[in-house]
Amino acid sequence: MRRSLAIGTILAITLILSSCVSKKNFLNLQSEKDELAMNIEKMRMDLQNQITMLQEQNEDLNRDKDLLNKDIVSLETQITDTEEKVKEVEFNLKEKQYQISQLWNEMDAAFTGVEEAMTTNNTRIKELENFLYLDLDEIPGFESGSDMVDADDEATLQKIATMLIENPAVTMVIEGHTDSRPTTTGEYRDNWDLSVSRATQIVRKLVDLGVNPKQLIASGRGEYSPKVANDENDPEAQAANRRTEFIIVPNIGKIYKVYKNKKTNP
Repeated sequence: MRRSLAIGTILAITLILSSCVSKKNFLNLQSEKDELAMNIEKMRMDLQNQITMLQEQNEDLNRDKDLLNKDIVSLETQITDTEEKVKEVEFNLKEKQYQISQLWNEMDAAFTGVEEAMTTNNTRIKELENFLYLDLDEIPGFESGSDMVDADDEATLQKIATMLIENPAVTMVIEGHTDSRPTTTGEYRDNWDLSVSRATQIVRKLVDLGVNPKQLIASGRGEYSPKVANDENDPEAQAANRRTEFIIVPNIGKIYKVYKNKKTNP
């Protein structure tokens, strides 16, 4: 009996001790579980915060992307507009260059006959008062109050006639001059009349030598364009002013065309 009681007592103590150990383990496990749950929740919250932050960053990046895309579209439009303007400027530049080239061609054509005439006939020209005068060694002169051509001037007139015949595109103005003394013969109204008559006589001589009359223009300037200072007491000065000058006329039509083009396309 006592033995059975002892065995029972031992078993009861063993069960109690086992129960205490299991409860302690349970509590420990429960504590670990709670701590693990807290850590997991904290990690979840951290991850959620990171996700929210990344989403905000992504939204910012998308907005930046949209702005950049708009900037790109704007830049592409500007580039296209600039390219169009560059093409327009290049086209206008080519047009201007072509117009300039055409103007130079017209100017060259206007003076080509003059240059050829000077070259082929070994003739010199001089520029006076915006006109191109033949630079002659001997200028046809006249006696006072007369329009008679001196026989000594035949060689000079022949040279001029040859140049005009060989260069039919050249036009020449024959310009008569007088000295400062008024005409007294009664044949001419004044020195204007006398100067034109002198030019006309030279024109007739050139026509007789074979020059086409369409190449010649008779003009007179009276005493108002002297070669040297008019001095009525100096016979040599007066004789030098009684003369005929020869003016080479470029193609006026072509020069006028250049002028019109320049005004139309400045």
